[in-house]
Amino acid sequence: MPSKNDEYRPDNPEYDYWNDKNLYPSLQHKEDYSRPQQSSSLNDSDSKVGLGSVFLTIFMWLLIFAPFALFFTWKDWIVQVIFWGGIAIVILVFLLWLHSAVEEERRKK
Repeated sequence: MPSKNDEYRPDNPEYDYWNDKNLYPSLQHKEDYSRPQQSSSLNDSDSKVGLGSVFLTIFMWLLIFAPFALFFTWKDWIVQVIFWGGIAIVILVFLLWLHSAVEEERRKK
């Protein structure tokens, strides 16, 4: 006995899901590109990493590292993991900030 979802027609939830052009870009046609997309994609301005992000990362790392440094010694593995992991995260955020600053300068020129 066929179920109700076997009917592939518009307004059937299963049909609408599998034929969603925002979910599957390969289903889009040229005329679909002319109208604005309804998906909430990130703009370039939303993905910038500022200098404030670097300072916030350093502050959060110190906030997490300080209590462990007070109650444990350097020989404990948790202190070393938090210290070196924090250093790696701070360096990564700093490099992301440098990359976004360079990209912004390139766009200005």
